[in-house]
Amino acid sequence: LWSRAVNRWILRGNEQRIRSARPAKFAFVLSAACLGGLVWELGRDAESAGRSTPYKLGLTEGGVVLELGDWKATRDPWFPPLPMGYAETHPEEGFRPPTWTRAAEVDDEGRYVHAQGSGVSVGDYVPPANPVIVRYGEPEANAPQRHLAGTDQLGRDLLARMIWGSRVSLSVGILSALLLTLIGVAVGAVAGYFGGALDAAIMRIIEIVQSIPAFFLIIVTMAFTDPEVVPPVIAIVVVIAIVRWTSVARLVRGEFLKLREIEFVVAARALGYSHRRTILRHILPNAISPVLVSAAFAVASGILTESAVSFLGFGIQHPGASWGALINESKSAQHWWIQLFPGLLIFTTVTCYNLIGDAVRDALDPKLRLEA
Repeated sequence: LWSRAVNRWILRGNEQRIRSARPAKFAFVLSAACLGGLVWELGRDAESAGRSTPYKLGLTEGGVVLELGDWKATRDPWFPPLPMGYAETHPEEGFRPPTWTRAAEVDDEGRYVHAQGSGVSVGDYVPPANPVIVRYGEPEANAPQRHLAGTDQLGRDLLARMIWGSRVSLSVGILSALLLTLIGVAVGAVAGYFGGALDAAIMRIIEIVQSIPAFFLIIVTMAFTDPEVVPPVIAIVVVIAIVRWTSVARLVRGEFLKLREIEFVVAARALGYSHRRTILRHILPNAISPVLVSAAFAVASGILTESAVSFLGFGIQHPGASWGALINESKSAQHWWIQLFPGLLIFTTVTCYNLIGDAVRDALDPKLRLEA
């Protein structure tokens, strides 16, 4: 609606003005979304996540009364369909299998009916003889939709935790790809455009950075980084960008070396255009194709790196959640759902981004366009 209003009233339906305004509108919408997320993250109460469970218990027991003006009622509160948040615990349901499976069925005393197949009462761990507490707005104890992906050790819904942790995994992948692409484009453009001694020096730096084991450096950096000073998400993004910008820089350098001798670039120099204008307006738009492909693959690589670091215990720390950290919550084969569902999410997301990279490469290939 906002875009339509701008096109109709501000730009008065002028097609040329509409086309020229599209980048500005896109930048405005993206900046507004990022700013809104930042304001929400900085302004939210970090302790409020722990109040959801007592609040629901208070509603159930009648101790909490909803006040709506002069009308008071203890009925009709709205809760999300999933118990969101990392503080929504059910201690009596620790490591409960997905409730749509036969092994998750419990009796009135909280004991598993099919103990041998539940994966929880085998070995040293015996489930507590406490009845499952059904809080206000939750499905029944043995309802198939109660815990679709099972629970962790504290009885937190794994599906809600995976949705909660997707913010971290996807943020690390996208932000690291964006940052390393910006660094690689800037360094590669300078090396390929100016050449000479500057190009030789930059290439030696790239070779030195590439000789350092990237994953080892990330683990060492995370091991010596205080999470109270530098948030783990920021640390992982920065380290990934610092050690993996070299591939983008080499791609951009090669494209600039090829394009700087073409006629339109020579004409831009002859007309007296500045180096900045020649690079940004004439060469970079024609060299951006391999960068877009590399950025799509970098997102998948960033997600895999964050998952591996968190799985080893050096990334996102408890009570935070990410897909790799969730897999690390139990390495027992009895708790198969802990490894299966986050692993499927990682596999599906990485596959999708790799397919996006292949599609972008095919779409930007001039040979394929000519054949079509």
